[in-house]
Amino acid sequence: MELCGLKVASHYSIQIDLTFEVCLKTGDPNKFMFCKRCDGAHHCYCQQPSHKNVSSGPYLCPKHTRCHSCVSTVPGNGSSVRWFLGYTCCDACGRLFVKGNYCPVCLKVYRDSESTPMVCCDVCQRWVHCQCDGISDEKYLQFQVDGNLQYKCPTCCGECYQVNGIEDAIQELWRRRDETDRDLIASLRAAAGLPTQEEIIKLS
Repeated sequence: MELCGLKVASHYSIQIDLTFEVCLKTGDPNKFMFCKRCDGAHHCYCQQPSHKNVSSGPYLCPKHTRCHSCVSTVPGNGSSVRWFLGYTCCDACGRLFVKGNYCPVCLKVYRDSESTPMVCCDVCQRWVHCQCDGISDEKYLQFQVDGNLQYKCPTCCGECYQVNGIEDAIQELWRRRDETDRDLIASLRAAAGLPTQEEIIKLS
């Protein structure tokens, strides 16, 4: 089983106390969604916006959702907005990501009106934040004035991971999120009396 974001050996005895965070009612047991961080139990129909069915893949409760790009803690405004890419991107940023408007290095989205300095890779044709590749202001200006100056981004050079498709992007975004939340995961597991990563490895 998986609790607080980490696998737990099946023979490790754990008492789970389910608390339905929103309506405080048991409701339909087939409609439960469990937060990957705190294991808080939520009905899919109690979500904002409401879900008819339990979504596939990982889930994060409102206390732990955060957009990878804009760091918003809500999916957006309106009844039709939702979290994209396995609860890693808000509605607006998720739609831009699916459209292909994201830096292949940091995987954060950009808008067509983006003012942050970016350079287009001549191999994959994706736009990369200058800061993500250490491109100086001077070098950026060279790219601006010299149309013959070629640029190859870090992903095409094999210097960082290159996502291949939406499902792969979701996995990579979650890997980065887990890495960022390492201390949070450890503290939540400790508070819940769950084994540490080292203990899990010994038991496996």
